[in-house]
Amino acid sequence: MLSHKRHYSYAILMVVVSILSIVLPQTGDPAIAKLAGTIGHPVHDTFLTLGIMELWFNRPKGHRREGLFECIRVTGFLAGIVLFFKVGTTLLAKWAAVSTVITTAFGWLLELGMRPDGKRMDGFPSGHTCAVTMLAWMLTDKYPKFGFAFYGMAALIGYSRWESNAHYGLQVLAGAILGLAVAAFTQRFRDRVGMGPKAANA
Repeated sequence: MLSHKRHYSYAILMVVVSILSIVLPQTGDPAIAKLAGTIGHPVHDTFLTLGIMELWFNRPKGHRREGLFECIRVTGFLAGIVLFFKVGTTLLAKWAAVSTVITTAFGWLLELGMRPDGKRMDGFPSGHTCAVTMLAWMLTDKYPKFGFAFYGMAALIGYSRWESNAHYGLQVLAGAILGLAVAAFTQRFRDRVGMGPKAANA
């Protein structure tokens, strides 16, 4: 079984990269921005799809059905939290457009949700970073030897969201922390249905 201390040492990588996204300026190089856009979409989509397929289709024998439903519950839980923030700030922005009271009371929340381009209010948290961070935790449970690679990919995707100007650094950091929190919170439920490290390393 992968110890939580080992898990958290990997997770520090995500947090450090996210903090660097806050304190350092973007490179401003068009070639790097273009590469970041590629990492933030095709690479992200491939990693996420293959990772979820691995968890879904290679569940331990005797836990197939329970494991499938647990995958759906965990991913649904994460998606629900992210959508809550994104939809909430978007609606708040619409209400603020017709009410100065909303703007005065929740201006800080509107700033938190605004994307760097200033056109959308669904920037908090970074959904890409959130999803791949949780996936990195779950894949590391199953394949501990490759933990650094999984978290490294998640950190790279998080960095790409900032470098491509899709998110502010704080939004990337929030996505990383939320992904880690959901993965840690649902650990015991995954263990119960044979999806966690107890089953993977038995």
